[in-house]
Amino acid sequence: MGYKDFDRGKKKKGNLKNLLRIIAFFCIITLIYWVSNLYLKIESIEITGNHNIKAEIIEEKLSYLKEKNLLTIRPRLIEKSLINSLPLEEARISVKFPNTVLVKIKERNIAAALPFNSDFLLLDVMGNVIKIDSDIKNYSVPIITGITVKQAEIGRIPTFQEEQRVFSSTFEVLKGILPIQNQIVEIHAEKADEGTNFFIYTVDGIRICFNQNRLKQNNLKNLPNILEDIRKNSRGRGEIDLNQDIPVFRPY
Repeated sequence: MGYKDFDRGKKKKGNLKNLLRIIAFFCIITLIYWVSNLYLKIESIEITGNHNIKAEIIEEKLSYLKEKNLLTIRPRLIEKSLINSLPLEEARISVKFPNTVLVKIKERNIAAALPFNSDFLLLDVMGNVIKIDSDIKNYSVPIITGITVKQAEIGRIPTFQEEQRVFSSTFEVLKGILPIQNQIVEIHAEKADEGTNFFIYTVDGIRICFNQNRLKQNNLKNLPNILEDIRKNSRGRGEIDLNQDIPVFRPY
């Protein structure tokens, strides 16, 4: 009997030690959680890489992070959210202890400018608004004319007075002429009975015209070579008609 009682006593002591270890473990976890919540609350967001998008706009998108525990944020989800809601090519999220979230972004390139009231909308190649500015002297991008903007918001495609398809067609054309973007000063779009008519003006006074539905796609692809040939042979100003099977240049 004495040995049995002794064994039972040892088991009780062992169980008590295990219980105390478990309690101590949970106490430590609770203490760590409490301390981290107390000392690792997000207090500031540092943003780098932004040139056209104001830091305040990015901070507003991330305002839900304030007061959260720095250890609980999920960088990949935050990066994806920023790219989906702002005209960004890249976003990288990291942390700086004890209270700071670091945001490094790469903005999309400005592809065109579109008049809006007394300002200009600076757009990426997808048509999203990157910036609204009253002066575009520092931007070597074509101006889109012939389209009236109804409403605009940074990070979104504008809404228009006319049919949205004219704008969509314009940006399909813009993608096609990106190799000569710096040679273009204006892209004028006009709604036609069928498709959209385009009149594109170069820095040296050449007008390129075509209808979206009648355009020969190879002609648009070959436009850089066509312009180079015209300049190389000093043919001066004139109009290039891309609706024909073979592009036609008509000197002024």
